[in-house]
Amino acid sequence: MDSLAIPYRMPVIIKNVDDFELLLYEMQARQISQSKFSQMQQDAYLMLILSFIHDEIYPFKKDFYLKKGDNLQELRNKVMNSLAIHWTIDSIAERAHMSASTFQRQYKELYGKTSIADLYDMRFIKAKRLLETGYSIPYILHSCCFKSVQHFSAFFKKRAGITPTDYKKQSEKK
Repeated sequence: MDSLAIPYRMPVIIKNVDDFELLLYEMQARQISQSKFSQMQQDAYLMLILSFIHDEIYPFKKDFYLKKGDNLQELRNKVMNSLAIHWTIDSIAERAHMSASTFQRQYKELYGKTSIADLYDMRFIKAKRLLETGYSIPYILHSCCFKSVQHFSAFFKKRAGITPTDYKKQSEKK
């Protein structure tokens, strides 16, 4: 709680709980409370929830292309603040009330890249930040929605030129 700047015993108001509900549903579907998950996995889910709450309180607002209040910008901010959710073009387009092809075309016109490329860029930035601050690989897998350690390692190495483990070691030396 302290590391996320969330005061103890203070109610947290989340304006839009759609993504939070999705996360809780996913946890329930995996029956985390009744399964034999290791303590590390349970801690990772708890950190994921706290991270989501933090992102709702301090949302990502670095967007200079559109006027405030534009629906596509709001949706983009919601997606970028919910990197742990498995987003697809269809699921994002549905929330934008557009067909997938219309959504992809408008998104690329506005941001200069596809929504999936933008999402992967943000996941890479978040993964780097988490590695730099000492978070474990399993936690990063959950919070950035990577399928496996191999998938994450290949993704990270392609973008950074080194493995996540080597990047974490370099960050610790600084």
